[in-house]
Amino acid sequence: MPQPEADLSVTHGSVISPDGTSLGFLRLGSGSPLVVCHGAFTMAQDWLPFAARMAASHTVYLYERRGRGISPNVSDDFAIDAEVEDLGAIVASIGLDAAILGHSFGGACALAYAARGSIATPGGLTYWYDKRHLFRMGGEHRHYHGGAHALIVEWRGARLCPLVCYDLRFPVWSRRRPELEYDVVIYSANWPAARRFAWTALLRARAIENQAYCIGVNRVGDDSVVLDFSGQPLLELNQHAQVITVPLDLPGLRAWRDKFPAHLDADAFTLES
Repeated sequence: MPQPEADLSVTHGSVISPDGTSLGFLRLGSGSPLVVCHGAFTMAQDWLPFAARMAASHTVYLYERRGRGISPNVSDDFAIDAEVEDLGAIVASIGLDAAILGHSFGGACALAYAARGSIATPGGLTYWYDKRHLFRMGGEHRHYHGGAHALIVEWRGARLCPLVCYDLRFPVWSRRRPELEYDVVIYSANWPAARRFAWTALLRARAIENQAYCIGVNRVGDDSVVLDFSGQPLLELNQHAQVITVPLDLPGLRAWRDKFPAHLDADAFTLES
């Protein structure tokens, strides 16, 4: 069977990183998106031969890291956090299903990006959360630093708390308290089927103990769930990727907390790094 002919025409584009830096990129090919984050001593155009080989099956995005070539420098911030936000801006503009290839320092950026959670609003704002609990059994603690701060994002009257995967096993970190007051806790995860029972049980526990909506978003829909503030399921998904809208009753949530104010008897505590 003949292979499809690759589209080798190169087009240019750009996106704006959260700090205002304009990031230029080259795009070629057709298919599932692939973002290349180049290393310290290379530029986007150096990856054109590789992109040409991938063009028959992928739309390849070769973006220029800040301060280089077609990404002019508008900031003195070259720390990895800024570079990770740049990569996040590129991925957000393409679609969160994009694959990422990182080379040399670009690999470090890609790994740091993978350890983060994010919430993007239609207005263009992106909020980042650094995963607190690193998955020791996968060696994450040897490559990353755990986050030190939780995140609350307010959107349309709801306070959202995004967490990541292994965080689910540590209830103290997500405990609703005066300095971490939220209505919805969201766990994005790559949780395996072998530990399905723990996934579903812990999500329900987080909803009940915090009297909050709890959303578990797992891989391609596998065991993804929306639970109400009493732990009852509002939605349970199968193993197919889907986009679903679920209405949340914020007045009902607050009425439930007023009717059954268990949070007023919660233990006070202080978290240490």
